[in-house]
Amino acid sequence: GTETRKLVSYSPRALRTYVFTPDLGDTQLVCGIKPIEFPAVFAYKPTADNKTGELVSVEFVPKSFVLEQ
Repeated sequence: GTETRKLVSYSPRALRTYVFTPDLGDTQLVCGIKPIEFPAVFAYKPTADNKTGELVSVEFVPKSFVLEQ
């Protein structure tokens, strides 16, 4: 949608990252990496104010992926 949320990770080493598209090949996700032009699904736990959330996982998906609600 058009909403903006601030996501934080209190334990970055526990953050799960998944790649569901072979097009990313052996791309390494590291600090300072250039932008990846693939859609990603961010899973998070909302907080009480519903404007922030704790980031749980990032899932890179094919460009044809459509998230059903």
